[in-house]
Amino acid sequence: MISNSEGSEFFTEISDLIPERFTKLKAGFRIIAGFQLSYRGLILPRIRQHLDGLTNISAMTGQSGGISEQQDKTLAVSKDTTAEDILTALEIDYDKAINTIKPAIEELLCEPNEAAHAMVEEFIDNIIRQKDIQKEWKNFLRGLRPKIWSDIFGKKERDREMRKQWLESVNQVTLVNQLESFNLAQ
Repeated sequence: MISNSEGSEFFTEISDLIPERFTKLKAGFRIIAGFQLSYRGLILPRIRQHLDGLTNISAMTGQSGGISEQQDKTLAVSKDTTAEDILTALEIDYDKAINTIKPAIEELLCEPNEAAHAMVEEFIDNIIRQKDIQKEWKNFLRGLRPKIWSDIFGKKERDREMRKQWLESVNQVTLVNQLESFNLAQ
């Protein structure tokens, strides 16, 4: 196995394993590893535009304003305004906000999936559909065969390593025997 990680960490680790000479393959893994989809970046700006009308701070100028400056006010506060009047006005404004935001949120429901789908298609374009990418895959995977397919290539690699150790041992014994023969001859 070449990685135990999941998600973007997996793609980052694979990208790190890919030598720089496999530029197309490495770029494909870097693109998917760097993909981030966040609430703050995608959803919050869309919701925020609907909430800005509920504040007493102007979104355009950043200047503090009084409640009387709001265009669509539910309640004109005066000295006769009761806590119950304010609560009712807040509930009305809350319902307005929910009814305004709900269609925007429902529109957004599919956007994260669409963004993820587009990124996966981009990844596939980069690591499968590019010209000459099979050559990069072949050369990259050749060096990782024992790790990826350990049940098949791992045994061959272990056998090769064992043969190498045996040959080294035989060469050492031969060398020792030659030295002993040389010493006996003197």
